[in-house]
Amino acid sequence: LIEKETGKRTDAIKVLVIMSPPNKTGMLLYSRKVRRVLGGIGVKRKNIVIVDITKDVKADRFRMEDYDLLYSCGGNTFLILDRLRKTGFAKWIKKYIKAGKLYLGFSAGSIIVHKTIELAGWGSCADQNMIDLKDLSGLDVFRTAIVPHYVLRHKKGLVPSPAPLRL
Repeated sequence: LIEKETGKRTDAIKVLVIMSPPNKTGMLLYSRKVRRVLGGIGVKRKNIVIVDITKDVKADRFRMEDYDLLYSCGGNTFLILDRLRKTGFAKWIKKYIKAGKLYLGFSAGSIIVHKTIELAGWGSCADQNMIDLKDLSGLDVFRTAIVPHYVLRHKKGLVPSPAPLRL
């Protein structure tokens, strides 16, 4: 899929990884895991740029055309959305996706692209809104909500859509 969508061999694609690790140890562990996963599909280590959005980083330092894939990691969805807004990555990601570039959201990274992140506080794997984020509007680039970490016992809490939504 990556080769088909980018027109490049997997070992030539460049990936921007956005993460919000809880601490330095988390950063090290998450970075290793992401590099291992991406390396497992053929992405070269030198082509992976990891950005810690808990730091004072600005999205305008990164040119969209330099990256073939945006990989958005998990973590606390409320904190991530807040940091994306404060760093400018919320707008950057929307533009990136609307330009037809590849986006891979893992866990919270799959929730933030929906119109709301309300479902992040739902279920047995719910994130805590520890920063008391009031505006739960997501990036609103995908119409279908993703429920990461879904297990069958959650089924009763889901309201089925009357018809499949398409982009």
